[in-house]
Amino acid sequence: MSFPWTNFITAGSTLLGAFGGASLTALTASRADGRRHVHERHLSRMRERTDAYSHFLDIAYTDARFLALSAIRFSRGIPAGDEATRMINEADELVTAFNQAHARVEIVGSEEAILAANKVSELCRSISDQLRDTFLAGVPMSPAPAAEQEPLNRAIDAFAAHCRRELRPD
Repeated sequence: MSFPWTNFITAGSTLLGAFGGASLTALTASRADGRRHVHERHLSRMRERTDAYSHFLDIAYTDARFLALSAIRFSRGIPAGDEATRMINEADELVTAFNQAHARVEIVGSEEAILAANKVSELCRSISDQLRDTFLAGVPMSPAPAAEQEPLNRAIDAFAAHCRRELRPD
C-alpha cells in the first residue's frame, strides 16, 4: 500500500486555502478598521475645534460688548459702591471664561486660529488695562475708546472668518 498522496494534497490545499483566505480577510479588515479609525479621529478633532472656536467666539463677543458698555459707563463717571463691585465681579467671571475658552483654542486649534485668538486676547487686554487705569485714577475716560473698540471687533470678525474657512467641509 502506498502513501495516499492525493488525499494529502487535497487536505493540504484546503488548509492552505482556508488559511490564506482568513489571512486576506483579516488584512483587509484591519486596513478598513485603520481607515475608519483615522476618519473617526479626524471627525473628533474637527468637532473639538468647532466647539472650541464657537465657545471662544461667544465669549469674545460677550467680552467686547462688556468692554464697550464699560467704556461708555466710565466716560460718564467712575462707578462706586455696589455698582463698582458688580462690574468687577462680572469682569472677573468674564475674564475667567475668556481665558478658559482661549486655552481650549490654544490646545485644539490650528496655528492660524491660535494667532487670531491671541490677537483678540491682546486687544481685549489692552482695553481692559485702560479701563482698570481709569478706574484706579478715579477720572472719567474720554468717549474716544469707541474708536479703540473697532480693532477688537475686526479681530473677532477675522477669527470668525478664519474659523469658517478652516471648518468648511471639503
